[in-house]
Amino acid sequence: RYTGAESRYKPISMPPVAFTISSPNYTEGELLDYVWPVFEWNEIKNGFSNRTNNATFLSDHEVQFGSDACEWKGGYNKFPNITGKLDSGPSTWPVFCIKNNERPLTGRFGDPLWSFLSFSLYKCGSKVGNLTDSLKDAWKRDGKFNGECAPDPIGKFNVGATLGLNIWFQFPTEDFAKGADLVTDDGQGQVGSWTWWIYEVLNPANPAPMLTIDLRHNTALINDPIWSDFQDGPHRTLRWFDWNAFEHTPSGTSSQMFESGDAPLVFTSFRVAWMRREVSVRYMTWQEMLSEVSGSWTFSLIFGAGFAMIFEYFRNEEANEEAIEDDEEEGEQKQTRVFVLKTDQIITKDELELIISEANEGEGKGGENRDV
Repeated sequence: RYTGAESRYKPISMPPVAFTISSPNYTEGELLDYVWPVFEWNEIKNGFSNRTNNATFLSDHEVQFGSDACEWKGGYNKFPNITGKLDSGPSTWPVFCIKNNERPLTGRFGDPLWSFLSFSLYKCGSKVGNLTDSLKDAWKRDGKFNGECAPDPIGKFNVGATLGLNIWFQFPTEDFAKGADLVTDDGQGQVGSWTWWIYEVLNPANPAPMLTIDLRHNTALINDPIWSDFQDGPHRTLRWFDWNAFEHTPSGTSSQMFESGDAPLVFTSFRVAWMRREVSVRYMTWQEMLSEVSGSWTFSLIFGAGFAMIFEYFRNEEANEEAIEDDEEEGEQKQTRVFVLKTDQIITKDELELIISEANEGEGKGGENRDV
């Protein structure tokens, strides 16, 4: 079922997200000569009534970069000024990613709490921009101007007159017909496990595009097969984000961002989509499975024949045991009949032994009717 975001739900952390800049064969450190990526975690409370803002720059252990750290390696060459030459590859684009975010994404603007990630791309030297320590080290190591901004502006002779921004995600996938777990790394994306979702052209001469990305919150309630229903026993609850939509809106920005004259080339914020999804996954219980299988004619025939054979076996075993017990009891009775015979005369030892012998053989003078 689908429900509005205003209903209660448990906040969860964002899925891995990556940002690539289509500047062919530029390392991240070389790209920093021209533009700076800035990652912040924001909290806006009571946006329309008594707004408060808090922003924290993400640290080194949250922001990663490079094809090895992000496990993203791709791109193609651009040939904008060569007639008849189409974009082609191979090439390597700079990549920045957040893979191990533990901060919960919750809410939308105007909610009591909107806690979200924002990504901005500023021109090198911006007073607003803030690089992580690892990015500063990469800039000093790989930049062409010893950790200083490039003297020439962004243009076709360096990173490009315009910059292409691509946004990628690693969303968990569901296939409850195959199992009760989410698949988090299946390698089925366009680049490894990364799936491409957004492309924006950034032009330093034009106003910055403002993107707000809506991620859909999912909840799955999964029963335990040994129980009959969710209410009867334990169950599992899975929660995850997947794609919903994005729109061009400055949600999450502040007026100071535009009045300072130092606006970013792009500003991207994330929020929980208004429509959430809840799904109940019910597997057949053992009791239902046996009931279903027992309705099969073939199974019933095999089961019935097997049961009949087992029943006949135990019935024969019981009959054999009863026969043995009867034989033993009859032997005791025959032996007893010999020793309880009454006599009114004295018999010798030899005569007594003869009577016992004939009785054991079941015939002769030691029979049942002997009147001694």
